[in-house]
Amino acid sequence: MNGWAAFARRYETTLAFSATFLLFLCVHQYHAVSKFYWDAGGYWDLSALKNLLHFPNELRGYFYPALLAPIRLLEDMFSAGGHMPFRVISSALYAYVFSSLLPEFFVTCFGGRPSLPRRLAAPLLLSIFMPGVLIYPLSDLLGAATASIPQMLINLRHHDIASPAVATSGSGSNLLFAAQFLWGITAQKYETSVNPASPGAGLFYMDRAGEKFFAEHEIDGRNFSVTAYMKLMLHKPF
Repeated sequence: MNGWAAFARRYETTLAFSATFLLFLCVHQYHAVSKFYWDAGGYWDLSALKNLLHFPNELRGYFYPALLAPIRLLEDMFSAGGHMPFRVISSALYAYVFSSLLPEFFVTCFGGRPSLPRRLAAPLLLSIFMPGVLIYPLSDLLGAATASIPQMLINLRHHDIASPAVATSGSGSNLLFAAQFLWGITAQKYETSVNPASPGAGLFYMDRAGEKFFAEHEIDGRNFSVTAYMKLMLHKPF
């Protein structure tokens, strides 16, 4: 048991992604959607290359059909496979969202640490109660997942953090989002100086009330997090 626990802990993200991907793929296969109707059909039609190059007068954005275009192209090239390219690729992207992106976002906002069961809870509930989000080309989550992949890869390489948020070295949470909350408590304004005699490029205009608040509540600037900010806000909202 200890050996499995250590293995699961070490490869938690990979195991969660793999299990979620297989789960979502099974959901696709179970429902076996062969044709998209209404809004789903509209997005799917717009993703055809001929429509992307001559986009019709539609009350729909261009970004999501453009993301679907490579999948649509694969399906047009290998029509015998039905919607299998869509099923596989969308399952992989949604697996990334619900097994990695969503848990990391939750930790960024509320603290704690995700575990393998916690990472799998949301995908399981989604598969049972809202399978339509997965099996039809409707949700913009596909776009959010695709757009966040580069930032997540950068964070993994340089900060060893599997998060889509911008990382920095200015706070204990190592996230720019938390650092900006911290800076907002004590600084009224920030400017950039072009004066060669200035000791640095950054000019900070400090807030005396904020500095007093910082000292009274003994805020730990080196380990500040979004959770700490929310607690402070609830304790003294005004």
